[in-house]
Amino acid sequence: MQGFFCVIFPLNPPVSFETLTVSFGTPTVSFETLGGMSIFGHFLKTRSPAISYGIFAIFGTVFALYKGHEIKNLQFEPIQEGSPMTHQPLTTRPAVPSATVPPKSHPEPDVLDVFGSRDNAVRDHFQRVLSLSVPVMIVIFAVYATLADMALSFMLEAMPFYSIADDEAAKAIDPRAMIADKGLWVTFIAAIFLAPLLETLMIQWFPVWLAMKVTHRPVVAVWFSTVLFGVFHLHAGVYGFVATVGAGFFLSVAFLHGRPFSRKRAYWTTAAIHAGVNGIALTAALILIRLGIQGP
Repeated sequence: MQGFFCVIFPLNPPVSFETLTVSFGTPTVSFETLGGMSIFGHFLKTRSPAISYGIFAIFGTVFALYKGHEIKNLQFEPIQEGSPMTHQPLTTRPAVPSATVPPKSHPEPDVLDVFGSRDNAVRDHFQRVLSLSVPVMIVIFAVYATLADMALSFMLEAMPFYSIADDEAAKAIDPRAMIADKGLWVTFIAAIFLAPLLETLMIQWFPVWLAMKVTHRPVVAVWFSTVLFGVFHLHAGVYGFVATVGAGFFLSVAFLHGRPFSRKRAYWTTAAIHAGVNGIALTAALILIRLGIQGP
């Protein structure tokens, strides 16, 4: 097996170089010149690759002589004056396909997978929404979450076995009942500040972190957090679950989307959407109270 070392000594840097090639015969030792010298140069943190090449070549030559290998030739090859010396670091070399590592056949899991497969109109729409500026995205998600809660509430009310008028537990999350019981300012502070800040921490941050830690699948994390959001409001009965799970879905998606940027961004964006949803509900309740329409 033939090994070789190539060393470039700058005689008059940076315009003139000469190349010294030393070959020796060995039955047992071979060296990867390019990889070895680049790693060695990186370890020494030298600016000039010629220095690291020279040190490595001298070390290898001395080692070969020490092991009793015979030096076959000592050849000097002049390089044309003015030719640049090319040094390609390991980090910029093109990746060599490995037979042991199969290529990726599937894209990485994405939070948008909850809206269906790729090339899906719904998925494309929410991808555009999530790519908007954060304030605009907060407003749109707050509106979507409110509409989802309203749609699910109407569907529940349409069921023959359920009547919100007979469900006393539903008053626990009705803003009109809360205003009448605790007053406007207490309800405002609880709905706009306390609930978003605490529930985002308990129902989005921790469950999403746990689900991603265990499964590494954003879709599982979204649905896990969504169901927990509905369960958290079961103190208002079945209406509490149905009327909040839609908002929980959009809050979970918003948190998962913001998480790769930073956890702080994910937290405050999700809390702002939650505050927007509660703000819309509180505003609607004040309008209904003004019109004389009582709650359930």
